[in-house]
Amino acid sequence: MTVEPSPQWALIGDLIASRDSGDRGALHAALTAALKATNEAVEAITPLKVTVGDEFQGAYGRLGDALRATHLVRLALTGTAGVRFGLGFGGVRVLDAERGLEDGPAWWAARDAINEVERAARRPGGAALRTGLPALVGPGDRAAVLLIDGALAKLSDTARTILFTVITGGRRSDVADRLGITPQAVSHHVTTHQLALLGQAMTTLWEV
Repeated sequence: MTVEPSPQWALIGDLIASRDSGDRGALHAALTAALKATNEAVEAITPLKVTVGDEFQGAYGRLGDALRATHLVRLALTGTAGVRFGLGFGGVRVLDAERGLEDGPAWWAARDAINEVERAARRPGGAALRTGLPALVGPGDRAAVLLIDGALAKLSDTARTILFTVITGGRRSDVADRLGITPQAVSHHVTTHQLALLGQAMTTLWEV
């Protein structure tokens, strides 16, 4: 028995160049941990889960929640793997609830979006793009996503790790211990790279 389609924001994610990893087991464990933490932080219709290989997917009721999930997964995997995402909006039809099989326009649009991100990465100036969006996303939100993708691409692993703490409300002293630097050095990164401002832009986008 199938369930009638309901409009959702579908998210498809994929690790970049994962086949080049020297430790596939550790990579999969890191991805699983990142998805678990994101599922605990973000309300989802269908929680994120690994599907085939290093690809994963989930579904959300709001665009802001889907974007929040992309940010948390990407930053959680800092120093481990790069990630690309495709988002799509539309109906989702459950084909087999027991096996978790779904279909519908939202998934088709998300697949088109992530394929476009992969193609863009091969074009001059496109390497920083990590988030594909459907055409219905307005120009303001689309511009914000592009600017955040570009800003994240410029940050060092240390700055991204600190940014993750900023947007998740963690303690600077804890991230300082984890990175082996002083709290003053953490504050220096926050100021130098304008991480508080970037974090504010990201969390504001989560409200759309």
